[in-house]
Amino acid sequence: MALLIFTDNYPPQPGGVGTYAYELAKNLHAEGVEVIVLAPGIKGDREWDLREKFITYRLVKKRPLFEFHALLLLFYLTLRGHVDRVLCMTWHPCGSLAIPTNLLFNVPYYVAVHAAELLEPEGGWLKRLKYRWLLRPLKRLVLGRASTFFTYSYTKRLLMAWGVDEKKIVLVRGGTDPERFQPVRNRGEIARRYKLEGKKILLTVARLVSHKGQDTIINLMPELIKRIPNLVYVVVGVGDQESILKDMVGRLNLEGRVLFTGPMPGEELPGLYSVCDVFVMVSKELPFEFEGFGIVFLEANACGKPVIGGRSGGIPEAVIHGETGLLVDPNNPQEVFEAIVRLLTDDLYAKRLGERGRRRVVEELNWRATARRVKEAIYSLRG
Repeated sequence: MALLIFTDNYPPQPGGVGTYAYELAKNLHAEGVEVIVLAPGIKGDREWDLREKFITYRLVKKRPLFEFHALLLLFYLTLRGHVDRVLCMTWHPCGSLAIPTNLLFNVPYYVAVHAAELLEPEGGWLKRLKYRWLLRPLKRLVLGRASTFFTYSYTKRLLMAWGVDEKKIVLVRGGTDPERFQPVRNRGEIARRYKLEGKKILLTVARLVSHKGQDTIINLMPELIKRIPNLVYVVVGVGDQESILKDMVGRLNLEGRVLFTGPMPGEELPGLYSVCDVFVMVSKELPFEFEGFGIVFLEANACGKPVIGGRSGGIPEAVIHGETGLLVDPNNPQEVFEAIVRLLTDDLYAKRLGERGRRRVVEELNWRATARRVKEAIYSLRG
């Protein structure tokens, strides 16, 4: 029987949870595990799924049909004897929907925990009331019945604060694919495509949301340009802060110096990482948002690039200060400024950090190693 990987985000839809789910499925399959994926449907999913050797069932994306469709398939796959354990990529809705088959048929489930989903959400009184009387008890039930949790060092403390036994927590570090993310040769062609020839390039790949720190870099750009006249900042991603960030660019007269690419197909990312000089994401730790790890740092490192990360959340686990990149106080613009200038003006140091970063990904922080860790934990237990 198979391990069912149940996720509410999955390629070709962009997103860190979806990438995690896909890479686990692919690498667990390569490790000899029979895998079935349960994921929401999205435009282009048929072509994506046909590339793989494992089965993917696509769900109606619209809520609440998503939940109803998922429950039907969970019962069908369990009763037909196709699935005997479930890896949930989020506690809700995936973990919540794994409860019925766990209660009725003793099908064990495991939960991946990423970052702020364990925190109590902010919002109006209605949202807080819904959380207090519905989601909080449901979260306790899901966390209480799960067999094992996979998470990062920083997020472990949140699980334990919810009363999870430390023995149930398995620490896994994020990973990436060093064969997919590696330095590309046609950098000149990529630079021409994005009109970046002759430029020094800062790059951020992240959702455009308040805690990711794109605003910090945009505010620093006028002073950075005085030190590095040919500097351009490329911002990849979408999010609810997009209009605010673009307004900042207009107010600071940075048109042509800050480029918003919008969402980018995954196959184009290695090229953009390779053409940049420094990758930067100075995430802040806010009351309801923080960075659990930061796989994008590994992707940039795998392409041979030095990185700058905010010293917050789980980022210090992804970036080794002075070895694979630099860590800075995200609330100290001067410190961020100095780190950027250092890496953009000291080519030998920047190259050394990038090379060490790639070596670390190849030797330690790749998806195959993560999948082996997950496989070992799941199949050493039953229930």
